[in-house]
Amino acid sequence: ATMRAVAAASPVVGRPGAVRSGRLRSRVVAARAREERTDALGGQDYILSQASGVREELFKGSILGVDADVATGDLRARGEIKQFGDIKDHASYHIPDRFLDRFATHIAKNLLIDGGANLGSVPLILCVWGGKGCGKSFNLELCCKRLGVFPVVVSAGELEDPTAGEPGAMLRRRYLTAGKHMSTSGAPTCLIVNDVDAGVGRFKDDKATVNNQIAQATLMNLCDEPDRVSVGGEWRSDDRATCRRVPIVVTANDPSVLYAPLTRNGRTDLWMWEPTREEISKMVHDALDGTPGYGGERDALELVNAFPSQPLDFFGAIRSRCADDAVRRFIARTGLENLSGVLCGHRGREGGDPGWSASGLTGMDASLRSLLEAGAEIAREQQNVIDVQLSREYVANWTEGPSAEEIRSRRSMERKMADANSAALEAAEEARLASIRARAEEAAARSRSAEARAAEEDARRALMEASRRAKEEGVDLSIAVGASAREPDPEDVKREATAAEEDALPWRVIDAIDCYRSLKEGAAVLLDVRPRKDHDREAIKGSLSAPAADLSGGISDRVVTPNLNNMASRVAKLTDELKGKTVVVVGDGEPYVRDAIRALRVTIGEEVAEMRGGQVAWLKYYTPAGKPRPRYVGYGKDNEETFWTASN
Repeated sequence: ATMRAVAAASPVVGRPGAVRSGRLRSRVVAARAREERTDALGGQDYILSQASGVREELFKGSILGVDADVATGDLRARGEIKQFGDIKDHASYHIPDRFLDRFATHIAKNLLIDGGANLGSVPLILCVWGGKGCGKSFNLELCCKRLGVFPVVVSAGELEDPTAGEPGAMLRRRYLTAGKHMSTSGAPTCLIVNDVDAGVGRFKDDKATVNNQIAQATLMNLCDEPDRVSVGGEWRSDDRATCRRVPIVVTANDPSVLYAPLTRNGRTDLWMWEPTREEISKMVHDALDGTPGYGGERDALELVNAFPSQPLDFFGAIRSRCADDAVRRFIARTGLENLSGVLCGHRGREGGDPGWSASGLTGMDASLRSLLEAGAEIAREQQNVIDVQLSREYVANWTEGPSAEEIRSRRSMERKMADANSAALEAAEEARLASIRARAEEAAARSRSAEARAAEEDARRALMEASRRAKEEGVDLSIAVGASAREPDPEDVKREATAAEEDALPWRVIDAIDCYRSLKEGAAVLLDVRPRKDHDREAIKGSLSAPAADLSGGISDRVVTPNLNNMASRVAKLTDELKGKTVVVVGDGEPYVRDAIRALRVTIGEEVAEMRGGQVAWLKYYTPAGKPRPRYVGYGKDNEETFWTASN
């Protein structure tokens, strides 16, 4: 029709009947389009073929046709902008004010810089780091949903690729995608990299790859030039490489394993996220709110206080575990033979019920009793993982160096050369300790005796008087008063003072060797009163955890808060394990340990003892699994056993 209109409107110059001839030619073109074509374009121009409906196969093929991706762009990648469709009602989740404030401030500062504000040197990257399961990634998504920020998300697994340089190019592409979306839609965007330390961090015995280096170098370059990014084989520095400044947020468990220049001030803003118990209880309350049987904020607070050392994901697992009984009833009601059809058939497959919905699952119980039972079951499984530690038996034989048998044989020979008789060495050690105790007792007796101190003072005055008289009479006497020829060893003084302090205690203080023997005989049980985080990090196999203190803060600002009530409630549940045995308390040298022992003596009686030196002293002689360490090596970085085992 277009071609006919153009032909009709064109001026005709020449012989009469030219208009009629033009119309005839347009009909011929249309007829040829309907006939079987003999070449790629059907005898017509490419552009005219699109308008006339002629199929074109030279460039388009015979399947997609005119409406292919090249023409419309509907089939190509859209930029990986995350829409958070899985978060239906973000207002029902609690976002801690500290987290929302830090995220919003970082986004606003970078976008203000992009708009021309003069705020100084603003880091492009915000690194939110902290322990596992404390809600870093999920709170980031909630913040984006709340503030209307559309992020482009990168996972740690995408930071490695068989092609060298591809992760760095991918980061630049994602960064440009976020910047382009910000320019075209007018909505703020950001780039989120989850678990960046798992993707590009350097761990012990790891091998760095070219992609690790390029990915970190790319992030550094983005920080240095956030508005000039080039993608492709040729690095561009002209105006075509300019883009919008896009804030970057990364999550990590330990940023110390990253390349140090990447995390320096000016490029990265490091922020440790460790939610308080109040913040966790509010998040747990919002997650459980509306669940059948849930009793409100008081239940959430009591649940969090019942497991004081657990992170946020632990309580998410509790909520999931409470649905197990409802799922079991659903399986029993449906029948195992019909289960697959019911679960998958409702999604439009043959034989399914189109009206069935998973939201119809009922019978979930989220009462405080069910929550506490589920939490105790999950905590019990965590403790089993810590106690059993099968990897210590398996990984010990997994080495690229000498075989395990060769290592054992070599160590046995060296041990025999260094320790001809281990029993004699133990006896000598006990004799030395007994001698130290005796000297400490003598020193304590002297310090406690007022008469002895008075006698020493009288003797000193008598010597000074004799020296004065001799000087008056002209007698040359050299008397040194109050000075010793040799200063005492500070370590001996410290040991003597410690021994004197232990003797004044109303309970026994026994060393790690005696504890080991009592454990072998079954006459004692170890009660670890350190904070739960310390116990979970490394504990003596078989020890029972009854935390008498709570641990907060980070590595550099560690804060230990006594909590004897928590220990008392835990000990009340361990009555059967402690009955009829000597309870040996394992601590870390803090003052709360002896306060805990005093409380235990009131609670369970006189059979309470203290391990001298606590966990550190045990590790000097034995491994956490209870195996004796070779006496010819020390404990620490120079210990061969530390090198060949998986525990350290």
